[in-house]
Amino acid sequence: MASDIDVLMHLVEKVDQLHRKLDALGGGDTQTWLDSTEFGKLVGLNSDQLGYQIRKGRISGDCMRNVGTAKRPRYRFHREKATDRFLNGAG
Repeated sequence: MASDIDVLMHLVEKVDQLHRKLDALGGGDTQTWLDSTEFGKLVGLNSDQLGYQIRKGRISGDCMRNVGTAKRPRYRFHREKATDRFLNGAG
């Protein structure tokens, strides 16, 4: 069984990885809204897995917008809100 320190170190490492990914995607310029490909790379999901997360309601509300039509949705994801929602809902 992992000790509390090991668990905390693992979580710190994961947070550092997310910060590096955000920095790499941003390129120094903070982009607020990401398309589904960029958001999938950020959280480590492919398009099928991302669609599943949306259908299950784990990513919803004000963290995403449909910029397409009802028949053919094209989603944009808020960088911070959607990442927080996904990380809090998936755990």
